[in-house]
Amino acid sequence: MLTVYCVLIVTCPALTFTTGLQVTRVSEADRSVAHFSCKGGYSLLGAATLTCLTDRTWDAVQPTCGRMGMINIEFTLLIVFFIFIL
Repeated sequence: MLTVYCVLIVTCPALTFTTGLQVTRVSEADRSVAHFSCKGGYSLLGAATLTCLTDRTWDAVQPTCGRMGMINIEFTLLIVFFIFIL
């Protein structure tokens, strides 16, 4: 006896590549999954994995990568600036 299965293939909108972002996209029979990571010196902001839903939308907002330590550097420079003025 031969069994036949039907599988719904869905396609979600293209992912955008922002600075530092790395994407590994895995297509499976019934869904598409994207795994995100950041290059060295960057930190992931948002979900590390997105799944394409049957309504052709991603299950979360695409993450971005932010520079690690950038806020601390800017804050330190601001303190040094104020100390220099005083």
